Amino acid sequence: MEEFIPPPEAPVFQPTPEEFRDPVAYITKIRPVVVNTGICKIRPPHGWKPPFSIDSEHFEFTPRLQPLNELDARTRVKLNFMDNLAKFWELQGITFKIPNVDRNPLDLHKLFKAVTREGGFNEVTKTRKWVLLTKELGYENTSVAGSLRTNYEKYLYPYELFQAKNGKLKQRDALKKEKCSEGSPSPQPPSVPSTSQRAKYSLRHRRGGSVDQDFDLSETKIDPGNPEFKKLAFTCPGPKSACVVKAGADRTPVLAGKSESQLGKPSTESSLPVSKIDPVSKVSWKYGKVEQLKCYKCRKGNCEDKLLLCDGCDGCYHIFCLDPPISSVPPGDWRCPSCVAKECASLYDSFGFEQADNPYSLDSFGQKANMFKQHYFNQPPTQVPYSVVEKEFWRLASSMDDEVTVEYGADLHSSRHGSGFPLKGTARSPEQEDYVQSGWNLNNLPNLKGSVLHYVDANISGMKVPWLYVGMCFSCFCWHIEDHWSYSINYLHWGEPKTWYGVPQAYAEALEATMREQAPELFEDQPDLLHHLVTNLSPSILMKNGIPVVRTDQCAGEFVVTFPRAYHAGFNQGFNFAEAVNFSLGDWLSLGRQCSSHYQVMRRSPVFSHDEMLCKMLAGPQTLDLVLLVDAANDAVTMYKQEEKLQEDLEQKGFVNEERMVFELMSDDERQCSFCQATCFLSAVQCSCSPGKIVCLHDLDHLCACDNAKKILRYRYTMEELHGMVVAVQQRAAYFKSWCDKVECILDGGLPEKPGIEVLRGLAEEGVEKSYTEHYLQDELESAIQEVEKLNTAANQIIASKHRVRLPNGNQAFDVDGLRMFVKEMETLPCTLPALEPLRERLRQIEAFQSKADEELVELTESLEHGQFGSIGHLEQLIKNGENLDVEIAQLAELKHVLNQLRWVSETEAKLKLEVMSIETMKNIIKQGSGLPQNRAVESVLEKVKDVLSVAQDWEQKAKGVLKQRPPHTASILQQLLVKAQDIPIELPSLKGLEEALEKADQWKSEVQRMQEGNKYPHFSVLRSVLSNGRAIPVKLEPLIQLETRYASAKAWIDRAAKLLLKKSITNSLLESLLPRTKVTFPHRNSSKSVKKKSESDNTPPGNPLADLGGDEAMELEKIRIMEKEEIQYMRELRAENSQKVERDKELKSSGAVTSPVLYCFCRRPESGYMLQCELCNEWYHASCLHLTKGKQCSVEKDSRFVCNVCVRTRRPRLDGLVSLLISLKKVPVVVTEGLALQCLVERAIAWQKRAKQFIVAGTAGLEAVRQQLRRMEELKGNIRRWRAEAECSRDGKSTTSQVQLASSAGSVLQHYATELDHIRNSYAGLSVAKRSELEDLLMEGDLLEVTMDEVQQLWLLLQEDSECRAAFEKAEESCMDQEDSIMTFSEENLKKRRSTPLTNEQAPSKRKRRGSRRDSPVSPRNKTSDADNLESSGSINEGLDCSEEILEEDEGECSVSNCLQPMADQISWVQCDQCQQWYHVTCVGLTREYVEKLDSYICSSCQAEPETLCAGNARVEMNRMTQLVST
Repeated sequence: MEEFIPPPEAPVFQPTPEEFRDPVAYITKIRPVVVNTGICKIRPPHGWKPPFSIDSEHFEFTPRLQPLNELDARTRVKLNFMDNLAKFWELQGITFKIPNVDRNPLDLHKLFKAVTREGGFNEVTKTRKWVLLTKELGYENTSVAGSLRTNYEKYLYPYELFQAKNGKLKQRDALKKEKCSEGSPSPQPPSVPSTSQRAKYSLRHRRGGSVDQDFDLSETKIDPGNPEFKKLAFTCPGPKSACVVKAGADRTPVLAGKSESQLGKPSTESSLPVSKIDPVSKVSWKYGKVEQLKCYKCRKGNCEDKLLLCDGCDGCYHIFCLDPPISSVPPGDWRCPSCVAKECASLYDSFGFEQADNPYSLDSFGQKANMFKQHYFNQPPTQVPYSVVEKEFWRLASSMDDEVTVEYGADLHSSRHGSGFPLKGTARSPEQEDYVQSGWNLNNLPNLKGSVLHYVDANISGMKVPWLYVGMCFSCFCWHIEDHWSYSINYLHWGEPKTWYGVPQAYAEALEATMREQAPELFEDQPDLLHHLVTNLSPSILMKNGIPVVRTDQCAGEFVVTFPRAYHAGFNQGFNFAEAVNFSLGDWLSLGRQCSSHYQVMRRSPVFSHDEMLCKMLAGPQTLDLVLLVDAANDAVTMYKQEEKLQEDLEQKGFVNEERMVFELMSDDERQCSFCQATCFLSAVQCSCSPGKIVCLHDLDHLCACDNAKKILRYRYTMEELHGMVVAVQQRAAYFKSWCDKVECILDGGLPEKPGIEVLRGLAEEGVEKSYTEHYLQDELESAIQEVEKLNTAANQIIASKHRVRLPNGNQAFDVDGLRMFVKEMETLPCTLPALEPLRERLRQIEAFQSKADEELVELTESLEHGQFGSIGHLEQLIKNGENLDVEIAQLAELKHVLNQLRWVSETEAKLKLEVMSIETMKNIIKQGSGLPQNRAVESVLEKVKDVLSVAQDWEQKAKGVLKQRPPHTASILQQLLVKAQDIPIELPSLKGLEEALEKADQWKSEVQRMQEGNKYPHFSVLRSVLSNGRAIPVKLEPLIQLETRYASAKAWIDRAAKLLLKKSITNSLLESLLPRTKVTFPHRNSSKSVKKKSESDNTPPGNPLADLGGDEAMELEKIRIMEKEEIQYMRELRAENSQKVERDKELKSSGAVTSPVLYCFCRRPESGYMLQCELCNEWYHASCLHLTKGKQCSVEKDSRFVCNVCVRTRRPRLDGLVSLLISLKKVPVVVTEGLALQCLVERAIAWQKRAKQFIVAGTAGLEAVRQQLRRMEELKGNIRRWRAEAECSRDGKSTTSQVQLASSAGSVLQHYATELDHIRNSYAGLSVAKRSELEDLLMEGDLLEVTMDEVQQLWLLLQEDSECRAAFEKAEESCMDQEDSIMTFSEENLKKRRSTPLTNEQAPSKRKRRGSRRDSPVSPRNKTSDADNLESSGSINEGLDCSEEILEEDEGECSVSNCLQPMADQISWVQCDQCQQWYHVTCVGLTREYVEKLDSYICSSCQAEPETLCAGNARVEMNRMTQLVST
């Protein structure tokens, strides 16, 4: 299969809005270009998009079926051959299958053509050409020659003999003669057997159908009453083709006069003539006597077993009498050679398209088209490249195996279905009205004034009335030219593109010849094959045969125009909607007449009468469009001469009868020539023997055999009338042509003497008078007049003005050449002007000055070459004379250049002698000299200046390199450069930099010597400053390396210290973290990191307080000592300020002033939720702001101290780590401020540690004494419990002790208790108030130190233990007093069992917090006096005792259940057992608060398991509580 090669692109035009207004004028304008390509594409201006005016919902059409591989000429020939061959064998009872050769199917058609071209089977075999044929057929292996010969002999040789004897051409000639004998006047569009009728013997239908069975578009019947196809005439533009109208539903062919039921069965009667079979044979056949039958060849009846009976005609043949003979009787149906020849001849007539089964709407057809394309290419329809679809289309068209059938809604009448353009009366807006009136509306274009079809009255569908086309992928229109070889225009309303191919008019006959050469068999059957629009041929084949082909892709909104007799074809890329119509311009008239003659030769009916149209144009010559006038006049002369010749021939043949007939009043059928089908208008001939028959004058001999005297000449106009019409249009055309010739002659300069401008104006006025304004020559004449007037005005300005003026052509400068061109332009004008001669005189003066200037330039050049300078004044005067001519003269510019040379040389030499210039000045001088035309004098001075500048630049480059060198050069090298600079007479920019570098180096060395005086180490800040200064000096400094080493060691120590001390999240420097806190250096800013980031731009960080001491070590140490004292004072003030916040917050809340609450924490918001207090600064912080989880909150609350991140500035390493770091500082030979600060910190930490240890020893001893006092109180309390036990037993009658004895005993016990209690109360052995204050100050000082020391935690624990002991001491003292009072007021009713009521959240025992909690906020800390107040307000001794017990339990706050559920604070309610007196959470014992309130008594589960007496239970409970108190 040949590879498809895309043709070159057709021309594409995009007119301007002005050009687009007149389609006739624009197409006429582009005609010289497009006539060489045949077709073109026109893109309307941007924004021109007519609305689609068809009612899509009600639009229905029936498409045509297009089997793609049957459209290609060569493929159809092969398919026809294979179908005929298959039928040939099928009729002889043999099933035909294509053989394989060399593992590929054998191309039988190609083999048959090759063998017959060489003379047939016998000739090829005789001359032994089978090996040569293998190469011609494309087989590389010549061993297949035997297979080719065998297959040919088996399948094709019988067919070859059959074709030679009973070929289809003979049969078809017979059929044509039969048709002619029946009176058929001429071949009409064929009525073709359907594909299904050919299916029985068609080999192509045995190969499996199309590629995609789901989209195999089958045939259908067409409604015979459909006017669209009732009388199909090939009169439409664009894709038109023959359509097959099927006559009935029966799709099975009837062969040889037999019915369907008779096929394949023996006939009871022979259909042969009676003369061929005698009566005895017929009778014998009826009775089954085979011996009576005789062979039609040998006329013998012997060898009955070798006789074959034809299933078509009942003829008999011996198998050995056949040519070629066959070896055995075929098993199936068999037909004789005559029947085979007849059947093969009737299988195919003309090829045409069938109609689809069902009509479609636009929506349903679009869905089917898109599904087909998507399924075929396996991707969305719009994403398939155009080139891919194009190659696949031509591949399918030339493939015999891939059978794809598509549908095409072609040639749909817009008069029935509506037009895609808006029509008159349908516009809904002024914008749509513009499209209704537009000349590019295809409903208007054929009827425009410049269109020839404007003079055809009939609304010819397809030519004057547009046709519509609904396409899908691969649907196509085959190679064709338009009816009457007219123009056509196609507009694609929407959808995917339509691909076009075109061949220019000059190659129309070459294309037809190529088509006949490629498929001669098709043209033998149908000489007018190309008129039927059913045959395609690949553009690649046409181009290989030397025919130029162009292509274009017509997208939506674009026009494609085809020119007269330009063959074109194409296909659709996908679903789209197009509209097309014909039109004709004046240049078409001669081609139209040729086409009419061609139709007469081909006996094809024309669409309209060319002569009738022309005569209508001649009827009104004054109103005839100028574009058509000359062409119409020329065509009228041709028409008149032809008619005159024909009528003269009639007179010579003896015609005497003639009669006028108004042909235009007759229908086309009534005046149609019965032979050539031409539509008669000027004249015709009739005979009385056949009144309904009429012929044109060309076909007079085909009318009848009667004498010419009996025949009548029918004429429309007499020759005189026709001559008058022709003369009238000729006269107007002559006037017009005369005027055109005059204008063209003047504009082209054809006259010997040019006229004046008045002549041009006269011709222009004549054109306006005679209405020639629409012709292009009138426009050119007026443009020429305007150009003449413009040049005349400019010439007068040049002559009259003393100053330079701009030439009319903006691109021309007013120089000598411009003036010369201007004069030449005036000389080429079509008329003469008075200002031309003065301009010539001015030009002569200029040329004289040029001659003189050339002489002066030669002299000056020679003098300059010898170093001699002429007079500058003389030269200046010459230049002034040239400037007075007011024209740019080239010599004038050269004179000015010479003058500039003289001035530059003199000025430069003066400067070199008298001035010391800078490098920039020297460069400017060189730049000026280089821009001058060179000669020996300029070059000499220029070379001198360049030498001086080169030396200066070399020195400057070296100096810059020395200053930029890293590492820098020594001072000696800089000194050498300074010495060289003294010999250069130019200002050197880098000279000052070298001097400053040497001076700075000396100063720096002096500074280093001063810094190293004595045995002291340099300070780090001073060293850093010295190093910074030294690095910036571009001189090599020896001490710099030693100082760099010192600086590096100090920097390394600082980095090590920072890594040890600084936290990653802290932005403070190491020095800021080590220095003591003061109000200036460390303001206590409570802000989180996020807040800090926002305020960084607002808050300037505190500076270094030691920066202004100048690196003095002693002063820095003294300053640090002062800052240490300020730090303690500052922290005390801050702690006091933060401690006062709680009281202030209480006051604000009690007063209700909530507008300005007290702010806490980083976030600076009021108190909320759980909060922690810093041990150092006493600030309160929200737990949420500290990002502490619940577990971490409990850990902070119970186990450790909390110090905020603001107070903790460093990692706080241990003291031994800092001591080690301080020891390593001694090896650094630099005084580091951070080292001094670290030294003070370590010394301060050691001193504090010593004081802390002393305090810890003393405090621990005091706490031990407090514990001994508590144990003594426990002993006293034990005695009281025993007394209570005895008293209770006596009351219950279990004791013999009397009430009197009990009272006496109580008094003595209480007296002893009071005495000892007073002693213990007045001698508390723990920390006194002063000691506690001292301890808190010591702890604060320890927290200020950025060092981790165990003594801080020990002191804090000591303070906590002392607080707990003091609280236990006070509570134990109060408990003893309560017991003493209760004994004295002891009574019977107070010993009653008591049930504890549930307690609220505030009354319930809770664990005491060191700081705030969820229940006790920092704003309302626990009131330690509330317990005593509750005790005093109790109503009895027992209630007071119980209350004191509750106070003790409140301090513990522990539920007695072993597996406590630990409920939340807001869910806690308590209950007390009436026997063991233990407290329980209501939730932990499985009760509710409401239920407990209703109970009279409660006994826990433990007491219910081991019941005891109330007395013993109460004694045990009291003992346990005292034990817990002592242990605490």
